Amino acid sequence: SGSVALGGVLAVIRMLSPMGGTRALLLCPLIFVSDHMISTLQIGNLQAMVIALAMVAMVLLVRGRYLAGGLLLAYVTLSKMFPVLLLVYLLVKRQWRALAWTIGACAVLVAISVLDTGWTPYHAFLKQFPRLLGGEAFPAFRNPVSIAKNYSVPGMVFKLHLFGLPGTSFQVMKIVGSIYMLIDLAATVAFARQTRNRDEQPIVWLAILILASLRSPFLPSYAILPALWLLTLVAAGAELGAKRLWLVLVAWVMLNASVPMLNPDPRLTSAAVLISQAAIVVLVVLAFRHRREPRGREPLDATAVGTWNPALHRQASISDHIVGNLALGTRSAALPGRQEELDKVGMSPSTAAVAGAIAVSQTVHPSLMARSVHRANRLHR
Repeated sequence: SGSVALGGVLAVIRMLSPMGGTRALLLCPLIFVSDHMISTLQIGNLQAMVIALAMVAMVLLVRGRYLAGGLLLAYVTLSKMFPVLLLVYLLVKRQWRALAWTIGACAVLVAISVLDTGWTPYHAFLKQFPRLLGGEAFPAFRNPVSIAKNYSVPGMVFKLHLFGLPGTSFQVMKIVGSIYMLIDLAATVAFARQTRNRDEQPIVWLAILILASLRSPFLPSYAILPALWLLTLVAAGAELGAKRLWLVLVAWVMLNASVPMLNPDPRLTSAAVLISQAAIVVLVVLAFRHRREPRGREPLDATAVGTWNPALHRQASISDHIVGNLALGTRSAALPGRQEELDKVGMSPSTAAVAGAIAVSQTVHPSLMARSVHRANRLHR
């Protein structure tokens, strides 16, 4: 589980831009030195591995490796259920190939399991499913200490009972869970409708996974693991000055807030968990905010269509070269020094102008055309 989690973190870092990846790499120890990560690895819980594999699956799908990405996403979806919101994300983004491969892989995995074990496990699961959603199937709700350590949103209903408030029941918990699920779906759709560059896409995926996992009736301390990862990615998206580093450390401390196990009062434990929940909410809100590029700059990658596409990256480089030559050609009379640059690339001013005009009007993706024209304009100055 630990090696899979580390591999997932490194896979996402490799997807990022050089600057963002370097920052994320420097900050990633904050994930693994947390007590929550250490305890999760000691217990051998599957949650850390599911989160990591879901992120790796999205990286593979974005890179066009649909078979591997679809199989991984199908596996984690059938294992833990909450990653199903990533399929909603793909649906809203109209990533039909990625969605089709994932659904197809789900069907294949279910078919293999039916051939191996039959339909009996599925009948048993469907019979218990309402009790799982409502929390009745979890013995933890009979223990005040376990109730206090629950990070889930529906589980907050029973925390009210710890403070003497009436009206807590499994039925109320089901209603809260249903309302939260609708909010969760709306948030996923809102995330998917935004256009993000390749440094921001993993932030969106993690935020969706966090929101989805909080729907579980019972969610112990491993709920903090994706939030710690999200903290490092959000922090890696900006310059890390002294003030920002202090804010990152404060957020890390809030996420790791805890009360010694020997304390008999579960209300203090519940208050510490509430601090961590507040930090998670702040991180998700920061993830939702669309970070705008500074004025006059365009994203360095072709993500105006919502995905990072290596082919469009290569086209962006080609279009920059051609349109740059267009600028050199059209200005060479006024700037004699530009002719030397044209000679280096083996193009006459007239050839550069014609080639650039054709590239802009016919061969360049619209999002890249604007970026290339902006770069050409800079050469005029």
